[in-house]
Amino acid sequence: MPKTHPPYAPQAMSPVRLSSLGWIKRCSGWREPVAVATVSLALGFLFAYPLLTALSVPSGFLGDWDQHLAFSWVQYDTIWRFHQIPLWNPYKCGGIPALGNPQDRILTPFTLVHLLAGPIAGLYLEVPLHFAVAWSGGYMLARVLGVSRLAAIGAATVFPASSWYALHATCGHADLLSFALLPWVLAPALLAAERRRLSYAALSGAALALTFFDGSPYPTVYAFLLMATVLPAWALYRRSAWPLLVFGLALVFGVGFMAAKLLPAIDFMRGHPRPILHPEVNDYRVLGQLLLSRNQDFWLWPEAVWKWGFWESGAYVGLFIVPAILGALVGGAAALVWLFAGACMLLIWMGSHGPLWPWEILHHLPVFSAMRVPSRAIIPFTLTLAVMTGFGLDWISKRARRFGPAIALILIAVATVDCLLVGTPNYWYVVSKPESDVQPLPSDGFHQVFRVVRDHELNYARHNAGAKYCYEFTVWPNKVKGYDQSDYQDEQYISGPGTVRLEKWTPNALEYDVDTASPSDLVINQNYDPSWRLTEGTGQVFELGALPPSAMRDFLPVSGLLAVQVPAGHQRVELRYRPASVIAGTAITLITLLVSLALWLVERRKAIAT
Repeated sequence: MPKTHPPYAPQAMSPVRLSSLGWIKRCSGWREPVAVATVSLALGFLFAYPLLTALSVPSGFLGDWDQHLAFSWVQYDTIWRFHQIPLWNPYKCGGIPALGNPQDRILTPFTLVHLLAGPIAGLYLEVPLHFAVAWSGGYMLARVLGVSRLAAIGAATVFPASSWYALHATCGHADLLSFALLPWVLAPALLAAERRRLSYAALSGAALALTFFDGSPYPTVYAFLLMATVLPAWALYRRSAWPLLVFGLALVFGVGFMAAKLLPAIDFMRGHPRPILHPEVNDYRVLGQLLLSRNQDFWLWPEAVWKWGFWESGAYVGLFIVPAILGALVGGAAALVWLFAGACMLLIWMGSHGPLWPWEILHHLPVFSAMRVPSRAIIPFTLTLAVMTGFGLDWISKRARRFGPAIALILIAVATVDCLLVGTPNYWYVVSKPESDVQPLPSDGFHQVFRVVRDHELNYARHNAGAKYCYEFTVWPNKVKGYDQSDYQDEQYISGPGTVRLEKWTPNALEYDVDTASPSDLVINQNYDPSWRLTEGTGQVFELGALPPSAMRDFLPVSGLLAVQVPAGHQRVELRYRPASVIAGTAITLITLLVSLALWLVERRKAIAT
């Protein structure tokens, strides 16, 4: 009788495969993870090679590059020149919190790259390095799901090689590069559910926190949504409550880990709400073009057609769609989990077609209510395609007899080169337009500037000048005066009779010599923030000239100036920026870290004992 094969199902959750990341230890010692790191870095630099041709030249292509280059420079300068933690950014919008700004990425591990390579080269190098993070995470996720090493290579390639990555990087969306961490959020969560190891749930929470440290709330929210679809579906598939328990614990640990930035960000967003354009819709009939059309040029369609530009929509996967479809058909119940997650992401991607659509319902929730651009849901959808691609390639390599591995390898190679040729050329836009210098500025210390040229925040900051008007996530009306305005009085002045002399200026600390004949106000030409505290001298810090929200100002308040009520006499006044939320958040993060380490040690001892 002819030999028959049982229906294919990925051997994902067998106890043999999942014992404490045993796939690393048993397969080839440390050779496999070293090989994964090497391949991921090689592919990252290959796919982003145009950026390597101009590592010292700041890009003038679109405002997002200038915005994040300015963030990077301020962090670099604050740490190296002033030896301070970047808590306050005086160069932006008249002065705003740095750590509390959801888009400022000081806590990303890649800050070390910026400090060593410089702020410009550091940001460019983040593009290939995030690619490597996404590739290695995709490989780990595929191996955790039980597919072969060859199939895991294909699955790992789909997610970062898709054109969504090159398009967003070309646009300068440095805060969205942390979507690369999505596989690292899911892999330890699934491992925790199968091995019943709570320390892996903590590891998933740490990866979730890194998506926030490394970017804006968008990657974090979509990571949460992926967990909220994959883990409950996995609980049904495995008929176990453990995936639900892991989901809850990962969220608790994630919030605890991210508290160092989360608490300051909450304070920041409360004081400066974000108006959103609503509703937004997408048409499912264009999905074929977005995923399969080889024309993925950054300027493909005008904004009149694509509300936010094509860079928010393209996600080319090319030939990888073939094993992805095959994996959906032969992957069994495990594939159904990822099909469900992918379908949920597509429903979110479609936007607000009515009051019962997911995008509309989610906008009643905190954080999500301030989000826009449903097109970004196509990024996690691409990850679900990557997983199904792994299932399909695994089936090909195991069921197509002796030629199966060769067929799978050829398919991976051709599809990878195809994605390289489609997405990578967009990076030439970044290096083809260097940022030009700005008009001469005063050289006698820090000054605010009123007439700021759009897309030149980096150069103004490098000239020790702050921008009254700037590119940010929300409108930021304020009372700050630029040196180029007729009613400009100085960066510090006394409202009554008296004199003030600047003794020391740093981003987080200001020192003045004040001499007044009567009680007066020391006015500082920066936005007020309640975390500015008087650490030397006598007086009371307050906000001068604040205005309540009004229809003329998009319902946003107008920030007043930082000021100090000082008594008559001569004294030294020192102000320091000390946010209580940063102190409390850091303490929570450290406690969460200690709890995670203790949990890991306890479970490790139990594993050794058994």
